[in-house]
Amino acid sequence: MVKRLFGPGNLRTRLLVGLLLVALICIHGAGTASDSDVRAIAVTVDHSETPDQIAAKARQLAAKDHLSLLEYCVRNYTDKHRDYTCTLVKQERLGGVIGKEQELSVKFKELPFSVAMAWTRNAPQGDRVLYIEGKYENNMLVRYLPQKDAYPAYKTVVYIDQEYLVPILIEGFGWRNQEFLCRYWYRDVKLNSGLKDADFAPEVNDLVSPTK
Repeated sequence: MVKRLFGPGNLRTRLLVGLLLVALICIHGAGTASDSDVRAIAVTVDHSETPDQIAAKARQLAAKDHLSLLEYCVRNYTDKHRDYTCTLVKQERLGGVIGKEQELSVKFKELPFSVAMAWTRNAPQGDRVLYIEGKYENNMLVRYLPQKDAYPAYKTVVYIDQEYLVPILIEGFGWRNQEFLCRYWYRDVKLNSGLKDADFAPEVNDLVSPTK
């Protein structure tokens, strides 16, 4: 069982690639608003709004301006949620070949920034990842080394839960005949589940604390 430490820069982005894919890839699609339209659409979250009103506003933004919709979702999440657990199902095209679906158990806590991921089906070279901001000299503890692959996409399709305004399914399609590239599917999402620092201890996540 090999344990290695990696800096948070590139790998930290890959940890949250399912959610951050929408920010890292240029989103193409019909009906995208012009720059003037973007400035005209308010994306503030009104906490007096009912869930039905929030969902209606999200649908309005989805029809007019995709990027403002994503910003609205991010602000809603930031204002209301501090942690989550979920099952992430992902599938990718790497080197021209569609890989098997992978399933991961994910835990995330905002403060301190903490992420734990454990592959439960079709693990790649890396099957455990743990990062806690400020711990282990601000490095990331992983078991085996994942491949470093880019995720270029011609089109990204994002499915957003209308009640909680969080992405539940993200699909990417390539430039060559819009072939399937990747899928990130979040299931069993539990927001504000009360995660503690102890839930991100290496031993709890099948990892061993690094020795200095």
